[in-house]
Amino acid sequence: MEASQGAVKYVGLPTKASLARVETAAVQSRCGFRLEEDDMDPRAAAAAAAAGVRLRALLFWYDSSHLCEAEHYRAFVFARGRVPGGGFPEDSFGQAMHAEISAAAQAGRWREAHAAYGTYLHVDGGGPLVGHLRGRRFMEAAELQQQGWCGHRGSARAPGPRGPAGEAGEGASSDGDGPEHPAVSGGS
Repeated sequence: MEASQGAVKYVGLPTKASLARVETAAVQSRCGFRLEEDDMDPRAAAAAAAAGVRLRALLFWYDSSHLCEAEHYRAFVFARGRVPGGGFPEDSFGQAMHAEISAAAQAGRWREAHAAYGTYLHVDGGGPLVGHLRGRRFMEAAELQQQGWCGHRGSARAPGPRGPAGEAGEGASSDGDGPEHPAVSGGS
């Protein structure tokens, strides 16, 4: 981020949704203009090349796992009125960002609008780096294991639901993560 001289302010780790959203056809459909894979601020492109990473301009703010400059959060993202108290940036700030960039694109100025946000997606060709452990629906431990998940912290067991009266069910853990949480790190 520092090497980009202020051009890169946010780098999202790819999810299925964010990878789909940076595809040329998706940008054309959602934003009304054609965004090519290498279409980004030259400072961002140079910094990414020097670091040996691939970035793509991201025209929406995702709350999912990302890196962001703290000062950008303080001075821009959480500036008065952009995100309601207790709200998620994706729900309000992200929607406003998308609308602003899309409107600017109609006047041929999407780059200028995007520059204020400085959002990029890390793309290495390997697919999503972030996702829900159990997908968008609950999966039993056996199904997780069939898909190659070997367990948490070297455990051979996948987390499972709590049994009756709150005792640990098959694969669930009571290692201090709290009464309702299996021993799996959270995240989306």
